[in-house]
Amino acid sequence: MKKLTPILVFFLGLVVASFGQSQLIIKGGHVNINGPVSLVLQNGDLVNDGTLQATDGQVVLTGTTLTTIGGTGTTSLFDVLLNKPGQSVLLTAPLTVDRNLQFVQGQLDLNGFDLTLGQAQGILLNESEQHRVVGAIGGEVVKTIDLNAPTNINPGNLGLTISTPANLGPTTLRRGHQPPVLPEDVGIARYFSVTPTEALTQDATLTFSYFDAELNGLPEAELTFWNNPSSGWEEKGGTNRNTTANTLEYTTDAVAGIWTLGSPGMVANDQDGDGVSDEVDNCPANPNPNQEDSDGDGVGDACDLCPGGDDQVDANNNGVIDDCECQEVDIVLIAQTVTQDTQHRAEETLTSAETLAPSTTVRYQAGQTITLQPGFHAQAGATFSAVIAECGVPPAPATLLSRSELPEPTELLTGGEQTELRVFPNPFVSRVQVDVYLPEKGQADLYIMDLSGRRVHQLATGQYDAGVHRLSWTPEQLTGGIYFVRLIYQDQVTTRKVVYVH
Repeated sequence: MKKLTPILVFFLGLVVASFGQSQLIIKGGHVNINGPVSLVLQNGDLVNDGTLQATDGQVVLTGTTLTTIGGTGTTSLFDVLLNKPGQSVLLTAPLTVDRNLQFVQGQLDLNGFDLTLGQAQGILLNESEQHRVVGAIGGEVVKTIDLNAPTNINPGNLGLTISTPANLGPTTLRRGHQPPVLPEDVGIARYFSVTPTEALTQDATLTFSYFDAELNGLPEAELTFWNNPSSGWEEKGGTNRNTTANTLEYTTDAVAGIWTLGSPGMVANDQDGDGVSDEVDNCPANPNPNQEDSDGDGVGDACDLCPGGDDQVDANNNGVIDDCECQEVDIVLIAQTVTQDTQHRAEETLTSAETLAPSTTVRYQAGQTITLQPGFHAQAGATFSAVIAECGVPPAPATLLSRSELPEPTELLTGGEQTELRVFPNPFVSRVQVDVYLPEKGQADLYIMDLSGRRVHQLATGQYDAGVHRLSWTPEQLTGGIYFVRLIYQDQVTTRKVVYVH
Protein backbone atom coordinates (compact mmCIF):
# COMPACT_ATOMS: atom_id res chain seq x y z
CA MET A 1 0.00 0.00 0.00
CA LYS A 2 1.35 3.42 -0.91
CA LYS A 3 2.02 5.62 2.11
CA LEU A 4 0.03 8.87 2.18
CA THR A 5 1.73 12.14 3.06
CA PRO A 6 -0.34 14.35 5.39
CA ILE A 7 -1.18 17.72 3.79
CA LEU A 8 -2.76 20.73 5.48
CA VAL A 9 -4.18 23.35 3.12
CA PHE A 10 -5.23 26.84 4.28
CA PHE A 11 -8.15 27.84 2.05
CA LEU A 12 -9.32 31.33 1.08
CA GLY A 13 -10.19 33.62 3.94
CA LEU A 14 -8.73 31.52 6.76
CA VAL A 15 -6.94 33.53 9.46
CA VAL A 16 -4.96 31.69 12.12
CA ALA A 17 -4.04 33.75 15.19
CA SER A 18 -1.83 32.85 18.11
CA PHE A 19 -2.13 34.91 21.29
CA GLY A 20 0.28 34.94 24.22
CA GLN A 21 3.86 33.60 24.02
CA SER A 22 2.87 30.36 22.30
CA GLN A 23 4.09 28.27 19.40
CA LEU A 24 2.73 27.16 16.05
CA ILE A 25 4.31 23.71 15.67
CA ILE A 26 4.37 21.62 12.49
CA LYS A 27 5.35 18.13 13.61
CA GLY A 28 5.96 16.68 10.15
CA GLY A 29 4.49 16.15 6.73
CA HIS A 30 3.74 18.93 4.25
CA VAL A 31 1.82 22.14 4.98
CA ASN A 32 0.82 24.23 1.98
CA ILE A 33 -0.52 27.81 2.13
CA ASN A 34 -2.23 28.97 -1.07
CA GLY A 35 -4.72 31.66 -1.87
CA PRO A 36 -4.86 35.20 -0.40
CA VAL A 37 -4.90 34.12 3.24
CA SER A 38 -3.23 35.48 6.38
CA LEU A 39 -1.32 33.50 8.98
CA VAL A 40 -0.90 35.79 12.00
CA LEU A 41 1.62 35.04 14.74
CA GLN A 42 1.10 37.47 17.60
CA ASN A 43 3.79 36.95 20.25
CA GLY A 44 4.15 33.41 18.93
CA ASP A 45 7.00 31.28 17.56
CA LEU A 46 6.96 29.20 14.39
CA VAL A 47 8.50 25.74 14.82
CA ASN A 48 8.52 23.78 11.58
CA ASP A 49 9.73 20.18 11.72
CA GLY A 50 8.15 19.29 8.40
CA THR A 51 7.76 21.20 5.14
CA LEU A 52 5.98 24.56 5.08
CA GLN A 53 5.45 25.84 1.54
CA ALA A 54 3.53 29.06 0.78
CA THR A 55 2.68 29.82 -2.84
CA ASP A 56 0.49 32.77 -1.89
CA GLY A 57 -0.82 34.54 1.19
CA GLN A 58 0.90 36.51 3.92
CA VAL A 59 2.50 35.63 7.25
CA VAL A 60 2.18 38.50 9.75
CA LEU A 61 4.64 38.64 12.65
CA THR A 62 3.33 40.98 15.31
CA GLY A 63 3.32 41.58 19.07
CA THR A 64 5.73 42.98 21.63
CA THR A 65 7.86 39.93 22.53
CA LEU A 66 10.72 38.19 20.76
CA THR A 67 9.58 35.77 18.03
CA THR A 68 11.62 32.88 16.66
CA ILE A 69 11.30 31.08 13.33
CA GLY A 70 12.98 27.71 13.13
CA GLY A 71 12.70 24.00 13.39
CA THR A 72 14.32 21.10 11.56
CA GLY A 73 12.19 21.36 8.43
CA THR A 74 12.14 23.54 5.31
CA THR A 75 10.27 26.84 5.59
CA SER A 76 9.37 28.80 2.44
CA LEU A 77 6.98 31.73 2.84
CA PHE A 78 5.45 34.01 0.19
CA ASP A 79 4.84 37.43 1.75
CA VAL A 80 6.02 38.32 5.26
CA LEU A 81 5.00 41.45 7.19
CA LEU A 82 7.11 42.24 10.26
CA ASN A 83 5.46 44.56 12.80
CA LYS A 84 7.22 44.08 16.15
CA PRO A 85 7.56 47.45 17.97
CA GLY A 86 10.90 47.49 19.77
CA GLN A 87 11.42 43.77 19.21
CA SER A 88 13.08 41.32 16.84
CA VAL A 89 12.27 38.18 14.92
CA LEU A 90 15.12 35.70 15.47
CA LEU A 91 15.94 32.98 12.94
CA THR A 92 16.94 29.62 14.39
CA ALA A 93 16.98 27.95 10.96
CA PRO A 94 17.29 29.08 7.32
CA LEU A 95 14.26 30.87 5.83
CA THR A 96 13.07 31.53 2.26
CA VAL A 97 10.74 34.42 1.34
CA ASP A 98 9.56 34.14 -2.27
CA ARG A 99 8.15 37.65 -2.72
CA ASN A 100 8.08 40.47 -0.14
CA LEU A 101 9.65 40.83 3.29
CA GLN A 102 8.11 44.10 4.46
CA PHE A 103 9.21 46.00 7.57
CA VAL A 104 6.78 48.10 9.58
CA GLN A 105 8.55 47.99 12.93
CA GLY A 106 11.24 45.77 14.43
CA GLN A 107 14.25 43.85 13.15
CA LEU A 108 14.91 40.45 11.61
CA ASP A 109 18.03 38.95 13.23
CA LEU A 110 19.65 36.32 10.98
CA ASN A 111 21.40 34.86 14.04
CA GLY A 112 23.88 32.94 11.87
CA PHE A 113 21.31 31.62 9.34
CA ASP A 114 20.63 32.62 5.74
CA LEU A 115 17.54 34.42 4.46
CA THR A 116 16.99 33.54 0.78
CA LEU A 117 14.82 35.80 -1.40
CA GLY A 118 12.93 34.24 -4.30
CA GLN A 119 14.66 34.53 -7.65
CA ALA A 120 11.64 35.88 -9.52
CA GLN A 121 10.23 38.42 -7.07
CA GLY A 122 11.98 38.26 -3.68
CA ILE A 123 12.68 41.71 -2.26
CA LEU A 124 13.19 43.61 1.01
CA LEU A 125 10.74 46.47 1.55
CA ASN A 126 10.89 49.52 3.83
CA GLU A 127 14.19 48.83 5.58
CA SER A 128 15.28 51.79 7.72
CA GLU A 129 17.76 52.66 10.47
CA GLN A 130 15.54 51.12 13.16
CA HIS A 131 13.68 48.47 11.14
CA ARG A 132 15.92 46.21 9.08
CA VAL A 133 17.79 42.93 8.71
CA VAL A 134 20.70 42.50 11.14
CA GLY A 135 23.16 39.66 11.68
CA ALA A 136 25.97 40.48 14.08
CA ILE A 137 26.92 36.83 14.58
CA GLY A 138 26.57 35.78 10.96
CA GLY A 139 24.10 34.74 8.32
CA GLU A 140 23.47 36.42 4.97
CA VAL A 141 20.59 37.66 2.82
CA VAL A 142 20.86 35.79 -0.50
CA LYS A 143 19.43 36.84 -3.89
CA THR A 144 20.05 35.23 -7.30
CA ILE A 145 19.02 37.11 -10.44
CA ASP A 146 19.83 37.32 -14.16
CA LEU A 147 21.86 40.48 -14.80
CA ASN A 148 22.07 41.12 -18.53
CA ALA A 149 23.25 44.68 -19.24
CA PRO A 150 21.62 45.92 -16.00
CA THR A 151 20.93 49.63 -15.56
CA ASN A 152 20.63 50.79 -11.94
CA ILE A 153 19.47 47.36 -10.78
CA ASN A 154 19.41 46.84 -7.01
CA PRO A 155 18.84 43.05 -6.74
CA GLY A 156 16.40 42.21 -3.98
CA ASN A 157 16.69 45.80 -2.74
CA LEU A 158 19.74 44.58 -0.79
CA GLY A 159 21.62 47.88 -1.21
CA LEU A 160 24.13 47.25 -4.03
CA THR A 161 23.06 48.89 -7.29
CA ILE A 162 24.76 47.63 -10.46
CA SER A 163 24.99 49.22 -13.93
CA THR A 164 26.98 47.76 -16.82
CA PRO A 165 26.59 47.18 -20.58
CA ALA A 166 27.94 43.64 -20.08
CA ASN A 167 25.93 40.47 -19.52
CA LEU A 168 26.75 38.91 -16.16
CA GLY A 169 24.26 36.06 -16.47
CA PRO A 170 22.71 34.49 -13.36
CA THR A 171 24.37 36.32 -10.48
CA THR A 172 24.20 35.58 -6.76
CA LEU A 173 24.46 38.42 -4.24
CA ARG A 174 24.93 37.81 -0.53
CA ARG A 175 24.64 40.60 2.04
CA GLY A 176 26.23 40.10 5.45
CA HIS A 177 26.39 42.29 8.55
CA GLN A 178 29.69 41.37 10.22
CA PRO A 179 32.49 43.93 9.77
CA PRO A 180 35.15 42.35 7.52
CA VAL A 181 38.71 42.37 8.87
CA LEU A 182 40.78 44.58 6.56
CA PRO A 183 44.61 44.64 6.57
CA GLU A 184 44.97 47.06 9.49
CA ASP A 185 41.41 47.74 10.59
CA VAL A 186 37.83 46.53 10.17
CA GLY A 187 35.17 47.67 7.72
CA ILE A 188 31.61 48.79 8.30
CA ALA A 189 29.02 46.26 9.49
CA ARG A 190 27.86 45.47 5.95
CA TYR A 191 29.40 43.64 3.00
CA PHE A 192 28.26 42.21 -0.33
CA SER A 193 29.53 39.06 -2.02
CA VAL A 194 28.93 39.07 -5.79
CA THR A 195 29.24 35.88 -7.87
CA PRO A 196 28.36 36.36 -11.57
CA THR A 197 28.25 33.53 -14.08
CA GLU A 198 30.07 35.52 -16.76
CA ALA A 199 33.32 37.46 -16.28
CA LEU A 200 32.92 41.20 -16.75
CA THR A 201 34.91 42.78 -19.58
CA GLN A 202 33.31 46.23 -19.58
CA ASP A 203 33.09 48.94 -16.96
CA ALA A 204 30.47 48.58 -14.25
CA THR A 205 29.30 51.16 -11.72
CA LEU A 206 28.53 49.95 -8.20
CA THR A 207 26.54 52.05 -5.74
CA PHE A 208 26.97 50.83 -2.16
CA SER A 209 24.15 51.80 0.27
CA TYR A 210 24.36 51.45 4.05
CA PHE A 211 22.78 52.65 7.31
CA ASP A 212 24.39 54.95 9.86
CA ALA A 213 23.94 52.17 12.44
CA GLU A 214 26.34 50.04 10.36
CA LEU A 215 29.25 52.53 10.31
CA ASN A 216 31.02 50.65 13.12
CA GLY A 217 32.62 53.87 14.42
CA LEU A 218 34.34 54.68 11.10
CA PRO A 219 34.32 58.29 9.78
CA GLU A 220 31.62 58.34 7.10
CA ALA A 221 33.21 61.18 5.12
CA GLU A 222 36.38 59.12 4.60
CA LEU A 223 34.90 55.74 3.64
CA THR A 224 36.35 54.05 0.58
CA PHE A 225 35.57 50.85 -1.36
CA TRP A 226 37.48 47.67 -0.51
CA ASN A 227 37.33 44.49 -2.60
CA ASN A 228 38.47 40.93 -1.92
CA PRO A 229 38.27 38.99 -5.21
CA SER A 230 39.65 35.87 -3.44
CA SER A 231 43.32 36.59 -2.78
CA GLY A 232 43.08 39.39 -0.20
CA TRP A 233 41.68 42.86 0.40
CA GLU A 234 42.48 45.73 -1.96
CA GLU A 235 41.58 49.39 -1.48
CA LYS A 236 39.67 50.75 -4.49
CA GLY A 237 38.57 54.34 -3.75
CA GLY A 238 35.14 55.79 -4.49
CA THR A 239 33.24 58.67 -6.09
CA ASN A 240 29.95 60.57 -5.77
CA ARG A 241 29.83 60.28 -2.00
CA ASN A 242 26.43 61.16 -0.45
CA THR A 243 26.49 61.09 3.36
CA THR A 244 22.82 62.11 3.50
CA ALA A 245 21.61 59.24 1.34
CA ASN A 246 24.37 56.98 2.73
CA THR A 247 25.80 55.94 -0.65
CA LEU A 248 29.20 55.69 -2.35
CA GLU A 249 29.97 54.81 -5.99
CA TYR A 250 32.85 53.02 -7.68
CA THR A 251 33.57 52.09 -11.32
CA THR A 252 35.24 48.74 -11.92
CA ASP A 253 35.91 46.21 -14.67
CA ALA A 254 35.37 43.25 -12.33
CA VAL A 255 32.35 43.00 -10.02
CA ALA A 256 33.13 39.58 -8.56
CA GLY A 257 34.30 39.16 -4.97
CA ILE A 258 33.45 40.64 -1.61
CA TRP A 259 32.82 44.39 -1.33
CA THR A 260 32.74 46.55 1.78
CA LEU A 261 33.52 50.09 2.90
CA GLY A 262 36.38 50.98 5.23
CA SER A 263 38.91 53.63 6.18
CA PRO A 264 41.30 54.70 3.40
CA GLY A 265 45.05 54.45 2.94
CA MET A 266 45.79 51.59 5.29
CA VAL A 267 48.00 49.78 2.78
CA ALA A 268 48.80 52.52 0.30
CA ASN A 269 52.48 51.42 0.27
CA ASP A 270 53.34 47.76 0.74
CA GLN A 271 56.65 47.03 -0.99
CA ASP A 272 56.94 43.43 0.24
CA GLY A 273 53.31 42.60 -0.61
CA ASP A 274 52.48 41.01 2.74
CA GLY A 275 49.28 42.99 3.31
CA VAL A 276 50.82 45.26 5.98
CA SER A 277 51.45 48.87 4.98
CA ASP A 278 55.05 50.13 5.04
CA GLU A 279 54.02 52.74 7.62
CA VAL A 280 53.40 50.10 10.28
CA ASP A 281 55.33 47.10 8.89
CA ASN A 282 58.13 46.12 11.30
CA CYS A 283 60.01 44.68 8.32
CA PRO A 284 58.90 46.47 5.13
CA ALA A 285 61.57 44.86 2.93
CA ASN A 286 60.69 41.19 3.59
CA PRO A 287 57.23 39.54 3.72
CA ASN A 288 56.13 38.94 7.31
CA PRO A 289 52.30 39.14 7.43
CA ASN A 290 52.15 37.98 11.06
CA GLN A 291 54.67 40.65 12.16
CA GLU A 292 56.78 38.25 14.27
CA ASP A 293 59.13 40.17 16.59
CA SER A 294 60.55 37.65 19.07
CA ASP A 295 62.57 40.14 21.13
CA GLY A 296 60.04 42.99 21.00
CA ASP A 297 62.60 45.48 19.70
CA GLY A 298 60.31 46.79 16.95
CA VAL A 299 62.31 45.06 14.18
CA GLY A 300 60.52 42.08 12.63
CA ASP A 301 62.28 38.73 12.76
CA ALA A 302 62.39 38.65 8.95
CA CYS A 303 64.70 41.68 9.02
CA ASP A 304 66.23 41.34 12.48
CA LEU A 305 69.98 40.53 12.38
CA CYS A 306 69.66 39.32 15.95
CA PRO A 307 66.11 38.19 16.82
CA GLY A 308 67.15 37.73 20.43
CA GLY A 309 68.63 41.20 20.87
CA ASP A 310 66.88 44.44 21.74
CA ASP A 311 68.90 46.57 19.29
CA GLN A 312 70.92 46.24 16.07
CA VAL A 313 74.27 47.65 17.29
CA ASP A 314 77.60 46.10 16.12
CA ALA A 315 80.16 48.14 18.09
CA ASN A 316 83.27 46.22 16.95
CA ASN A 317 82.12 45.89 13.32
CA ASN A 318 82.69 42.14 13.27
CA GLY A 319 79.38 41.35 11.61
CA VAL A 320 77.78 40.01 14.81
CA ILE A 321 75.24 42.18 16.64
CA ASP A 322 76.44 42.97 20.16
CA ASP A 323 73.38 41.41 21.79
CA CYS A 324 74.09 38.16 19.94
CA GLU A 325 77.74 37.86 20.96
CA CYS A 326 78.46 35.50 23.82
CA GLN A 327 80.62 36.49 26.78
CA GLU A 328 84.18 35.12 26.86
CA VAL A 329 83.94 33.85 30.44
CA ASP A 330 81.36 32.41 32.78
CA ILE A 331 79.22 35.00 34.53
CA VAL A 332 77.36 34.90 37.83
CA LEU A 333 74.33 37.14 38.34
CA ILE A 334 73.35 38.28 41.84
CA ALA A 335 69.97 39.36 43.15
CA GLN A 336 68.47 42.80 42.41
CA THR A 337 70.67 43.48 39.37
CA VAL A 338 67.99 42.86 36.78
CA THR A 339 66.62 45.57 34.49
CA GLN A 340 63.79 45.43 32.03
CA ASP A 341 64.32 43.55 28.75
CA THR A 342 67.72 42.12 29.75
CA GLN A 343 69.72 39.57 27.75
CA HIS A 344 72.30 37.44 29.62
CA ARG A 345 74.70 35.19 27.66
CA ALA A 346 77.71 33.07 28.53
CA GLU A 347 80.16 30.98 26.49
CA GLU A 348 79.56 27.80 28.49
CA THR A 349 77.66 28.22 31.75
CA LEU A 350 75.40 30.82 33.33
CA THR A 351 74.20 30.97 36.94
CA SER A 352 71.44 33.23 38.22
CA ALA A 353 70.03 34.06 41.66
CA GLU A 354 68.07 37.09 40.51
CA THR A 355 64.79 38.51 41.69
CA LEU A 356 62.70 39.40 38.65
CA ALA A 357 60.43 42.37 39.31
CA PRO A 358 56.94 42.71 37.73
CA SER A 359 56.92 43.76 34.05
CA THR A 360 60.49 42.45 33.68
CA THR A 361 61.54 40.42 30.65
CA VAL A 362 64.83 38.45 30.92
CA ARG A 363 66.40 35.92 28.57
CA TYR A 364 69.28 33.60 29.51
CA GLN A 365 71.48 31.95 26.88
CA ALA A 366 74.49 29.72 27.34
CA GLY A 367 76.36 27.08 25.36
CA GLN A 368 76.29 24.29 27.96
CA THR A 369 74.54 24.92 31.29
CA ILE A 370 72.03 27.31 32.85
CA THR A 371 71.53 27.04 36.61
CA LEU A 372 68.88 28.86 38.66
CA GLN A 373 70.27 29.01 42.20
CA PRO A 374 68.32 29.21 45.46
CA GLY A 375 67.08 32.77 45.79
CA PHE A 376 65.94 32.99 42.19
CA HIS A 377 62.40 34.37 42.20
CA ALA A 378 60.12 35.54 39.37
CA GLN A 379 57.41 37.85 40.73
CA ALA A 380 53.95 38.01 39.17
CA GLY A 381 54.17 39.86 35.88
CA ALA A 382 57.75 38.81 35.11
CA THR A 383 58.73 36.78 32.04
CA PHE A 384 61.91 34.74 31.68
CA SER A 385 63.23 32.13 29.30
CA ALA A 386 66.35 30.01 29.11
CA VAL A 387 67.94 28.74 25.90
CA ILE A 388 70.85 26.39 25.29
CA ALA A 389 72.42 27.44 21.97
CA GLU A 390 75.83 27.50 20.35
CA CYS A 391 77.75 30.68 21.10
CA GLY A 392 77.46 33.33 18.39
CA VAL A 393 74.18 31.92 17.03
CA PRO A 394 71.00 34.01 17.55
CA PRO A 395 68.71 32.50 20.18
CA ALA A 396 66.57 29.63 18.97
CA PRO A 397 62.81 30.19 18.98
CA ALA A 398 62.22 27.21 21.27
CA THR A 399 61.93 28.04 24.98
CA LEU A 400 63.21 25.49 27.45
CA LEU A 401 62.05 27.28 30.57
CA SER A 402 59.32 29.90 30.67
CA ARG A 403 57.01 31.62 33.09
CA SER A 404 54.54 34.42 32.42
CA GLU A 405 51.98 36.02 34.72
CA LEU A 406 49.53 38.76 33.79
CA PRO A 407 50.06 42.15 35.43
CA GLU A 408 47.18 44.21 36.74
CA PRO A 409 46.33 47.03 34.28
CA THR A 410 47.15 50.56 35.31
CA GLU A 411 44.01 51.98 33.67
CA LEU A 412 40.48 51.11 34.78
CA LEU A 413 37.35 50.71 32.74
CA THR A 414 35.20 53.83 33.07
CA GLY A 415 31.96 51.99 33.73
CA GLY A 416 29.89 54.58 31.86
CA GLU A 417 27.10 54.21 29.33
CA GLN A 418 29.26 52.81 26.52
CA THR A 419 30.53 49.28 25.93
CA GLU A 420 34.27 48.96 26.62
CA LEU A 421 36.83 46.36 25.56
CA ARG A 422 40.43 46.20 26.80
CA VAL A 423 43.26 43.71 26.24
CA PHE A 424 46.53 43.58 28.18
CA PRO A 425 49.41 43.13 28.13
CA ASN A 426 49.76 44.07 24.47
CA PRO A 427 51.96 42.69 22.95
CA PHE A 428 51.77 39.48 25.02
CA VAL A 429 53.94 36.36 25.20
CA SER A 430 51.77 33.46 26.31
CA ARG A 431 48.46 34.71 27.71
CA VAL A 432 46.41 37.87 27.27
CA GLN A 433 43.69 39.17 29.56
CA VAL A 434 40.46 40.56 28.11
CA ASP A 435 38.22 42.90 30.12
CA VAL A 436 34.72 43.71 28.90
CA TYR A 437 32.38 46.32 30.34
CA LEU A 438 28.68 46.01 29.50
CA PRO A 439 26.42 48.95 30.43
CA GLU A 440 23.40 46.65 30.80
CA LYS A 441 22.47 42.98 30.67
CA GLY A 442 22.40 41.50 27.19
CA GLN A 443 23.71 39.00 24.65
CA ALA A 444 27.48 39.22 24.20
CA ASP A 445 29.73 37.29 21.84
CA LEU A 446 33.51 37.56 22.22
CA TYR A 447 35.93 35.85 19.89
CA ILE A 448 39.41 36.01 18.31
CA MET A 449 40.02 36.53 14.58
CA ASP A 450 43.22 36.32 12.56
CA LEU A 451 44.37 38.72 9.82
CA SER A 452 42.40 36.83 7.16
CA GLY A 453 39.15 37.31 9.09
CA ARG A 454 38.98 33.65 10.18
CA ARG A 455 37.53 33.04 13.65
CA VAL A 456 40.21 31.11 15.57
CA HIS A 457 38.74 31.02 19.09
CA GLN A 458 35.43 31.69 20.86
CA LEU A 459 36.04 33.39 24.22
CA ALA A 460 32.44 33.81 25.36
CA THR A 461 28.85 33.75 24.17
CA GLY A 462 25.54 34.13 25.96
CA GLN A 463 23.56 36.47 28.20
CA TYR A 464 25.76 38.50 30.56
CA ASP A 465 24.90 40.87 33.40
CA ALA A 466 25.89 44.51 33.34
CA GLY A 467 29.36 45.28 34.67
CA VAL A 468 32.95 44.16 34.12
CA HIS A 469 33.73 40.64 32.93
CA ARG A 470 37.29 39.30 32.83
CA LEU A 471 38.49 36.49 30.58
CA SER A 472 41.87 35.29 29.32
CA TRP A 473 43.16 33.73 26.12
CA THR A 474 46.12 31.38 25.78
CA PRO A 475 46.80 30.69 22.08
CA GLU A 476 47.22 27.04 21.28
CA GLN A 477 48.90 25.85 18.07
CA LEU A 478 48.85 29.37 16.63
CA THR A 479 51.77 31.32 15.22
CA GLY A 480 52.75 34.68 16.60
CA GLY A 481 51.44 37.78 14.90
CA ILE A 482 48.49 40.16 14.79
CA TYR A 483 45.05 39.04 15.96
CA PHE A 484 41.76 40.85 16.62
CA VAL A 485 39.59 40.55 19.73
CA ARG A 486 36.00 41.22 18.63
CA LEU A 487 33.00 41.92 20.90
CA ILE A 488 29.45 41.84 19.53
CA TYR A 489 26.91 43.29 21.95
CA GLN A 490 23.40 44.55 21.05
CA ASP A 491 24.33 44.98 17.35
CA GLN A 492 27.43 46.94 18.37
CA VAL A 493 30.81 45.62 17.21
CA THR A 494 33.98 46.58 19.10
CA THR A 495 37.39 45.37 17.94
CA ARG A 496 40.86 45.58 19.46
CA LYS A 497 44.12 44.57 17.78
CA VAL A 498 46.51 42.45 19.85
CA VAL A 499 50.02 41.23 19.03
CA TYR A 500 51.05 37.70 20.03
CA VAL A 501 54.84 37.37 20.44
CA HIS A 502 55.64 33.69 20.03
